[in-house]
Amino acid sequence: MSGIHLTNILFEVGEYISENGEKARWIPREENCSYSLLFKTCMERISHSVDRICGKISIDASRSKLKLSYISMIFKPRRRVYVVDDEDVQAYLNSTDNEQCRSVLNVEKERVDENAEKERADENAEIEAEEDSEPRVNVDVDDDGENGMNNGMHSSSFDDHFEVPRAILGCDYVDEWDDGMGLEIGQEFPNKKAVQDLVATACHRNCFAIKLVKSDRQRYVVRCSQWNEGCGWYLRTTKVRLSPCFSVRVYTGKHRCSRANASTSMQKTRGTPHLVASVLNEDYAGIYDTPAPKNIMDIVQARLGVKVSYSTALRGKHKAVNDVRGNPVEYFQLIHSYFYMLESVNPGTVTKVKLDANQKFLNRFAALGASIEGFQAMRKVIIVDATSLKTSYPGMLVFATAQDPNHHHYPLAFGIIDSENHSSWGWFFEQLKTVIADSHELVFVSNRHQSIIKSVREVYPFAEHGYCIYHLSQNVKGTVGSSKDECAAYFIRCAEKYTYPEFWECYMDFRSRYPSAAVYLDNQVATDKWARCLFKGVRYDVDTSNVVESMNSVFRKARNKEISPLVENIMHGRCKVASKLIVSEVNSYLLEYSVIEERVHYGVSLLKKSCICNQFDIDKYPCVHAIAAVIALMRSDDRNADVNFHDLVSKYYLMETWVLAY
Repeated sequence: MSGIHLTNILFEVGEYISENGEKARWIPREENCSYSLLFKTCMERISHSVDRICGKISIDASRSKLKLSYISMIFKPRRRVYVVDDEDVQAYLNSTDNEQCRSVLNVEKERVDENAEKERADENAEIEAEEDSEPRVNVDVDDDGENGMNNGMHSSSFDDHFEVPRAILGCDYVDEWDDGMGLEIGQEFPNKKAVQDLVATACHRNCFAIKLVKSDRQRYVVRCSQWNEGCGWYLRTTKVRLSPCFSVRVYTGKHRCSRANASTSMQKTRGTPHLVASVLNEDYAGIYDTPAPKNIMDIVQARLGVKVSYSTALRGKHKAVNDVRGNPVEYFQLIHSYFYMLESVNPGTVTKVKLDANQKFLNRFAALGASIEGFQAMRKVIIVDATSLKTSYPGMLVFATAQDPNHHHYPLAFGIIDSENHSSWGWFFEQLKTVIADSHELVFVSNRHQSIIKSVREVYPFAEHGYCIYHLSQNVKGTVGSSKDECAAYFIRCAEKYTYPEFWECYMDFRSRYPSAAVYLDNQVATDKWARCLFKGVRYDVDTSNVVESMNSVFRKARNKEISPLVENIMHGRCKVASKLIVSEVNSYLLEYSVIEERVHYGVSLLKKSCICNQFDIDKYPCVHAIAAVIALMRSDDRNADVNFHDLVSKYYLMETWVLAY
């Protein structure tokens, strides 16, 4: 035990009830009840330990003030001496009599004066009234209503009760350090939430905690959690008059507290979606594709030292995307306007929106007039399928496509439904029937989803319905224990046979090799629904859904956007017609061109945004002839100007304008 310094301090809790001349009488709270504190250090290194005293007597230090005093052993007559700072502690420890006995430390406690708190609130109200009348005036007043407190320092007199500061654990002196926010007096934020997000991010990033002083519709006031220990960090923002903005009125950005004290409470704090979004917006500014939620959890932990759950990371990921793209609710508000413009500028276009009982968006259907007309020259085989949307609101993107003679995909109609069920698929086919009539010549190809089978049978009773052999092959291979891929490939070879003898020979061999797959086919699927040679209708060679899989690939990036951007991604590919038109330059300086379509010449002026067809002039966005002229201009090596499609579109068609309008 040599080398260890032990210092024992005894204290009692009570009060002085009288003080006459040179004498004071001490009355303990409980007779013959004393407490002790044992310090394993030398006397020179002992400082305040008010927290330990509060723990001994079971009181809340935040709601009480302590006064420490003792009867001096070296002064005569003996008088009460107060302990205010570390120097007084050393004086107390060295105040002993001839027998080296020390006086008992007296501890008095009293509750925080509620009247004083009320006075502070009244002063805040007066200050707020002044700020409302002059919203841009920088009032240098802290929350306690004292003027000239830029550095957060408190002044007191010896007549007031002194609140003993809490010990700063782990360090004897802390230099001022910055909070990292870099705010300025008068700086404005779009709303109070923006201020709260900034403060929360700064707290986590720079490891300090705050205490809320005031938060309402007009004010947001916070200070450091160690304000009572002498830290002067303080922020006061108020709402700008006649505006949703919040302005910085008082700001002290320097801390004098120890991060060691704040880190304990910060470790218990969990992040929010707003915090996650702020991190992603910094690292992936303007980018939709952010890391997976599991990776986001590690990023936030490494960046801010905050643990977030998987669901919080996912919600923060969605919020970051919405911050870049806009609120998805706004896109739903634009559906009717967008469909109206589609029908106005594309003759024959059919659109439909279905609402639920609460008048909220449920299903959507669109088929361009050009596609409907072009289907007349196509083989009468329609492939339908659905793929899930990767958006804030769940749903399914459904589409009906055809194939031209060169096996190019030809989209006919698109829809967005809530889910794959009887009602939604039935509604989609009913809308499709308004543009493509039922006939014995018509054939549908799809997977074996029961809602699709039921809807085709009820809405298109004359049409034939065949199953996608690719989807069916994936089901078949699941019935065998080994050689799954070989089984699937062999089944496709059987289905593609053109003659019955060839099919039967191949299929018998398949059944002998994979008896469990044969049992599945016998019990689940009729042979004439998948075998090409046995199909009752005329499906040509369209017996697989590779068209649907290719459409999924095309829309993989587009389907994670909300409604209006999604439609734009689908529609823009149909501008390929313009690239096939014959274009000749008339005046390179005035950007005038002649475009031939079906032996008719159309004069186009890109500079004037005009075309003889008049569609460009009225609709205020490029017609097919103008698009052809732009393509010809950009392909020219000696062009004297650069023009893109967005330069020719009216501002009223831009997404930025739509968002502002709604």
